[in-house]
Amino acid sequence: MKALGKQLNRLLSRLLPAVLALSTLASVGGCGGGERAEPFVPTRIYAFGDELSLLQSDGRKYGVNYWDSSAGALDCATYPLWIQTLASHYGMAFEQCPGSYATFNAVTRATVGATVAGLEQQVSSYLLNDQPTSTHLVTMLVGSHDVLAAYQAWLDGARGTDAANAAQAAVKVAAENLALQVNRVVQAGAPVLIGFVPDLGYSPYAQAQEAAYAGEGRAAMLSTLTTVFNNALQSSGQGENSSKGLAYYGLGGTDYGLILDGSSWVTSVATGSSADSYNATPLCLNTARLPDCTSLTLASGADVDNWVWADGTRPGVAYQAKMGSRAVTQATNLPF
Repeated sequence: MKALGKQLNRLLSRLLPAVLALSTLASVGGCGGGERAEPFVPTRIYAFGDELSLLQSDGRKYGVNYWDSSAGALDCATYPLWIQTLASHYGMAFEQCPGSYATFNAVTRATVGATVAGLEQQVSSYLLNDQPTSTHLVTMLVGSHDVLAAYQAWLDGARGTDAANAAQAAVKVAAENLALQVNRVVQAGAPVLIGFVPDLGYSPYAQAQEAAYAGEGRAAMLSTLTTVFNNALQSSGQGENSSKGLAYYGLGGTDYGLILDGSSWVTSVATGSSADSYNATPLCLNTARLPDCTSLTLASGADVDNWVWADGTRPGVAYQAKMGSRAVTQATNLPF
């Protein structure tokens, strides 16, 4: 019995370190995977994508620009872009809207009309010239122009089945490329925040198309293409016709955050009690083309806090606020 006791003691002494290690891992994992000992604080923010992340050199946005009547000038800090809200959270500003800052650790490389192919060029320049590190935070919001181009190709193809399949294939390829760009940045060491494409099937442009060509399913096609893009962006690449999206690269919460609200919020607003005014009517008058729309050139009864779209296809103030809030939450809670 004594010999057996000694054997058990030796066995326990060997097992104890492993048991303690497993216990430590379990306590960390039990925190939901999103907590960390110290909060992530980036030293620089880089914004890539289309005009939804673009500030003009004079601070104008491709949305509603606030006119400060007391100052007799535009105030670029009011009605901020989502990337401005994110930068402000970390005590940063963009040079195009400096405020009281003299140094600018937030940079936008976004361009008007950028597709995913355009974002790829932005990312390549960043990887070549900006020495990515784990203290950078990269944002990406792109895809609307890919969806609109695929929709136009469907129209040009007389809205046939082959044209519809080709349009869906095109947005899948674009979404795969976006996932690849996320992976390129992550492999270089920087975490990424990516936004979903807003559902263009509920845009004023889609509603106008639907009214002018009743029964052709034009708004539905724009929604379908948006959904196909967003789903392909997340896909694992497993199974027949499955796209090589973010899951294909095995990326997790330490690598990226995906902001789903951009699309789902537009849809929820569109099906609400005031859907007609919230989605079908642009905030900006046709005479005030973006980026020249201001708070002085809005449609009658316009509500910047609730109406979704600044013009026919580009969302406005409330969308940017929603995206900004969600971006801050993601950056704060994810274990970058």
